[in-house]
Amino acid sequence: MATGQVADGARETSATQVLAHRFRHGNAETKNVDLFGDARRTKSNASTNNGMPKLLKTATTGLQGRFRAPLKTFMSKGHQQAKNPSVTSTQPSATFMDLFGALPNELHVQILCELQFVDILTLRMTSRSFLDLITICQSPIVRHHVKHSIPTDLLRIYPSPSPMNARLTYLIGLQYRLRVCSSLAGRLADFFSAETFGNRTESSRQKFQPQRNRMSRRMIPWLCVLFHFFESYRSNLIEHLLNRAEPLPSAEPDSPHHLQVDIIGNYNPQILLVAHEIYRLLLRSFSRKLRPPTYAGRLERSIRGWKKPPPAEAELVKVLLAGGLPEVNRIFQAQNYAERRRKIEDFVCVIDSRQPGKMLEADGLDSLTSWSNGYLHTHLVQQCFDTRTDSRSRTEPSLGRALSHAHPSLRSVWIASAEATLLTKNVVSSLDQVKSPNECINVLVGDELDSGFAAFNLDALTLTD
Repeated sequence: MATGQVADGARETSATQVLAHRFRHGNAETKNVDLFGDARRTKSNASTNNGMPKLLKTATTGLQGRFRAPLKTFMSKGHQQAKNPSVTSTQPSATFMDLFGALPNELHVQILCELQFVDILTLRMTSRSFLDLITICQSPIVRHHVKHSIPTDLLRIYPSPSPMNARLTYLIGLQYRLRVCSSLAGRLADFFSAETFGNRTESSRQKFQPQRNRMSRRMIPWLCVLFHFFESYRSNLIEHLLNRAEPLPSAEPDSPHHLQVDIIGNYNPQILLVAHEIYRLLLRSFSRKLRPPTYAGRLERSIRGWKKPPPAEAELVKVLLAGGLPEVNRIFQAQNYAERRRKIEDFVCVIDSRQPGKMLEADGLDSLTSWSNGYLHTHLVQQCFDTRTDSRSRTEPSLGRALSHAHPSLRSVWIASAEATLLTKNVVSSLDQVKSPNECINVLVGDELDSGFAAFNLDALTLTD
C-alpha cells in the first residue's frame, strides 16, 4: 500500500514537470493555463487518462504559486499609487505640445486664425515649436486676416500678396506703418489741442479729450497714404541713383516731378485731394515745431540752447525724403526745441555722408525696418563712415547732395506734383477749392465728417488690437 502511494506521488511529480515544461516552451498541445487553474487542451481528440484531472490540479496549483508573487507586487504598487498620488509612473506622460502637435494641420490653422494678430506674434516668441508651427501655417493666417481684419481702402494702397507668396512679413509691415501713423496722428492732435484751441492746462485737456481722439482717429488713414508715398518715392530715388549714370534733374519749385507723378497718379482722385490737404497741415505743424520759442529772452535762450536758427528747407527736404514719416514722428517726440534741432542735425549728418549704394546694402532693400525709430542712430550711423574705396564709392554722390539738387524747396516735394495731378484729373477746377490747414482742423474736430474725409475709412481695422 505504501509502495503504491509512493509510485503514485512520483508519477504525479513527473507529470507536473512535463506539463510545466510544455507551458514554458509553448507546446502545441497545451493551449494556456490561466491564473485560476483552468486548463484547456487544443486538440479535441486528445485522450485523457484517469490521473489527468489530479495532475492538472497539481500543475495549476504550482503555476499559481509562480505568478502569485509578481501579481501581488504589482497590485501593491497600484494600491500605493492610488493612496499617494505623488508616486508617479516611470513612463513619461505626453506634454501639451505633443498633444497639440498631433492635431491635424486644418485644426491648427482654425485655432490660430481665432487669435488676434498681436497674440500670434507673441506666440511665436514662446518656443521654437510654436515658431515652426506658425511659420508652416502663415499663408492661411495671412489670407484670413486680409479677409476679416484689413479694410478694403487700405488694401488698395498696400495690395495683398498672392496666396502662394503670403507671408507674415506683409501683416507685420502693415502693423508697423499703422503704429507709426497712429503715433504721429496723436502727436499732431496734441499739438492742435494746445496751439489752436489753447488747451494748456490739465483740466482743459481732459474736457477736450473726445475731440482730440476724434482728430487723431480721422488723420490715421491719410497719414497712411503719405507714408506709402514717401517710402515708394524713396525707393524710386535710390534705384534711379544706382541704375542711371545721369543725376536727378533739378525740379523747379512749382513744376511736378515725373517720379512723384507716377506714384501720385495711382491714388483715387478723392483720396488724393484729402491727402494733399492733410500734407499741408502736417507740413505747417512740422515747420512750427522747428521754430525757436519767441517768448524767451536772450539769457533764457542761451541757457536752454535755443539760439540756433530754424533748420533750412534743404534740411527738411532730406528729413522728409530720406526719413519719411517715421523720422518726422521721431522728431515730434522730442520734448523741446533744442532736442528737435539736435535730432535733425544728426540725421542730416548721416544722409550727407551716406552713399545710396551703401545705404541700400545696409538696408537690405527693406524700407520697412531700416527706417524704424532708433535705427538711424544705431545701425546706420555705425556704417555711414565706411571707408571702402571701390569704384562705385569714389564716383557716387552722397544721398543728401542728390536730394538737395533735385528738390531745392519744400514745394518740390509732393505739393507741386499733387496740385498738377488734381488739376489734370479735374478733381478741382482751381486750387482755391483746396481746404486750408485751419479748415482741415475744423473738419477733423467736427461732429460730422464730410464726404471727402469719409472716403478713406479704417474704423473696421482690427490688425493692431
